[in-house]
Amino acid sequence: MPAPTAKSVRLSAALLLVAGCGRFAGGASSSAVNGTAFAGCTAVVDDGPFAVRVTYDFPPDGDQVKILRNDVLIFQTVNPKETTFVDRTVAANETYKYSCNLEIDGRGYPGAKEPTITVADPLKDYDGCVAVEAAGADAAKLSFQFPAGATKAIVARNGVDVFSTSDPAVTSAVGDGLEPGKVYVFTCRIELDGKVREGPAQLTFAIPDPLAATFFGCRVATALDAKTVRIEYEFPERTDVITIVRNGVVVFSAAGAGSGTFDDTGLEPGSRNAYVCQAASGLRVQAGTNAPTVTTPKLPALTYKSDKATLIVGQAIAVAPASLEGFGLAITGCRLDPAGATLPDGMSLDPGTCVIGGTPVKAATATAVVVAATAAGEAPAATIKLIVQAGAPSLAPSAVSDVAAAVGVALSAAPLSVAANGSPVTNCHLTIDSPDLPAGLALDALTCALAGTPTAPMGRTLYRAVAENAVGSSPEADFSLSVAP
Repeated sequence: MPAPTAKSVRLSAALLLVAGCGRFAGGASSSAVNGTAFAGCTAVVDDGPFAVRVTYDFPPDGDQVKILRNDVLIFQTVNPKETTFVDRTVAANETYKYSCNLEIDGRGYPGAKEPTITVADPLKDYDGCVAVEAAGADAAKLSFQFPAGATKAIVARNGVDVFSTSDPAVTSAVGDGLEPGKVYVFTCRIELDGKVREGPAQLTFAIPDPLAATFFGCRVATALDAKTVRIEYEFPERTDVITIVRNGVVVFSAAGAGSGTFDDTGLEPGSRNAYVCQAASGLRVQAGTNAPTVTTPKLPALTYKSDKATLIVGQAIAVAPASLEGFGLAITGCRLDPAGATLPDGMSLDPGTCVIGGTPVKAATATAVVVAATAAGEAPAATIKLIVQAGAPSLAPSAVSDVAAAVGVALSAAPLSVAANGSPVTNCHLTIDSPDLPAGLALDALTCALAGTPTAPMGRTLYRAVAENAVGSSPEADFSLSVAP
């Protein structure tokens, strides 16, 4: 007799176990395989919307697993690596029983567990249409719900679809062309996972009759700047004359009805203005229900600490405003008046802070007229006289402040950089504590240049010089000199 194969040994063991348990008769299967209980469907969880995730056992010696829902086959697999299945054909609020069967060599073994689950309804709180309100003489704005997971929201008016969106950020829509006085019924529905759910809420709405006893009149009043207010108005039909009144004084009048805008100009900056819009029909005059009040913004204010400033040639300076106030509005610019005006050479105006800064390069006198601006308009001009005076010379080591000379060789070097600062240099000389230059060399009295022909060698020596003009003396500046044999 041939030796049994591995599969026949496995099957024999399973059959022995079945026979020993007394659960196999007439071809029926057992929930135990090779001595180990087959758990079957181990867990079911709501994987919404309208989905159930089934976790099942797949023993290594199994050939196939079948999943049944309410005893009807819905899934089967021969892949032992698959241990979960998502059932997406379920309905909300329904209860389902899941069972799993294992097949080995064509024989079936039912799982020990048959879990049940009731599918949650993700739309249990869905109402559909939320609110409806007027959005003009012939328009209505409808607000609706767009639940998470939904793919489309649809709005119907009197049974006809009038709006749809797939954008969950959109939760309202405006419809126009409605007839005044006519009653409209709005319904809302959504699509979710291929299913359509209509919201239970039905909203009824009628556009107000424009010939009613009340009307808006002055809808909105907005300050455009410190001296101008724009009024948006709306008057009913059959109006003979419309008027706009500010602080008890008529500022605008026109024949007819409808809507439009009027710009009330020439106002006082910072003034409070109350508006009423009136409609006249025959002998009857009626004011609109809306009476807006607007306070115009103040103009910005700019002042400097003094009406004049003294500047020195060659010296950096910043002339800052004593005050720059926007009264709640950002400063949008600073400019010179008139356009094209200039400041002394080397000076400029900061367009954001109105600071006059820089380093003047020559003596001059100029009057600066500065204007600051905000969204409300421009401030009254601030005037400041800029007097640029000459200064003492500037003296500093140059790029060749370490001079190397040789005996008998003519030398011309500029170890120092000098700036006159508006007044000519009258003298450039070594300081009292500085050593004398070697024989044959001299410092030019006007340019501070070093020139001549040295006659004797000298080691590297440090010198200190100063320049003078009619205003004063420069700071001291150093240079070094060596003379080779």
